[in-house]
Amino acid sequence: KGGAKGLVKEPKVAANVAAAAAGGADYLDDDHRLLLRCSRPLLQSQNAGVVMAVGALHFYLAPVADLPKVLRSLVFVMRCKPESQHIMLKNICTMVSVQSSLFHVHFPCFFVHPADPLDVRGLKLEILTHIVTADNAATLLRELQAYLRSANYAFVALTIRAIGRCAAVMPQIASVCIRSLLELSLHPSEKVAGEAVVVIRALVQQNPKEHTHIVMRLIRRLEMLLAPSARSAVAWLAGGELYIFGEGDSTAAVKDTHVAGVTLALAAPPAAAQSVEEGNGNAGGVGGGGAMAVGD
Repeated sequence: KGGAKGLVKEPKVAANVAAAAAGGADYLDDDHRLLLRCSRPLLQSQNAGVVMAVGALHFYLAPVADLPKVLRSLVFVMRCKPESQHIMLKNICTMVSVQSSLFHVHFPCFFVHPADPLDVRGLKLEILTHIVTADNAATLLRELQAYLRSANYAFVALTIRAIGRCAAVMPQIASVCIRSLLELSLHPSEKVAGEAVVVIRALVQQNPKEHTHIVMRLIRRLEMLLAPSARSAVAWLAGGELYIFGEGDSTAAVKDTHVAGVTLALAAPPAAAQSVEEGNGNAGGVGGGGAMAVGD
């Protein structure tokens, strides 16, 4: 009898295994499917917390084919519930980092509104940089360049970081981004100017030979840069890597002269140009000390 009972149970187990194998990744257990089916109507709830909880449940447990409807509900609640917008965006930002392609259709929904607080603006910018593609890159750059004209300097600094992330993800737009940021290197706000130069330095590092002229322009503007972070970034570009020298000008004396000039400009901006001209005659002596100061 024991053997007979074992034979009776084996076909059921085999049937479940066969169904899972046939369904592959889309196979769901009956209880799993019941949970998703019973919780789906709660996406229509007027409570943003309920919608967020159900949306997270489906995002991590439901098949990918069922997610577009779930994300549509999350984005709708995010736009219509200002009091819970920060929490919704925080969770959406986590989801975007996992499945960015699912949010491409909602790209315009994350543009910054003038009434948005600074923390909400920062989250929207982060989401936009996650879902940027070759198709929407031009639209996003135009939008970000409009944000750069804002009177809120903290928001402008966040936008500069977003432009840097976009350029890092898509190198084909790096040149356009660097040109936009170069105009901000002389911004009246030290925070904005410093952020722009620091981001330019990070982008130049990726392809230094292509952006030699950018480094030269920054060095010529060194006297006008007031932000310490901007001045140190330019000094790093001039002294840390020899971006500004061609193959024929790579002698030690020339290198020392340029590095010393940057060092003198950092130490005494008003007299920097005159000191550099005088230093051309004794590049060897001044250059050694200048290189050491930049390195420090």
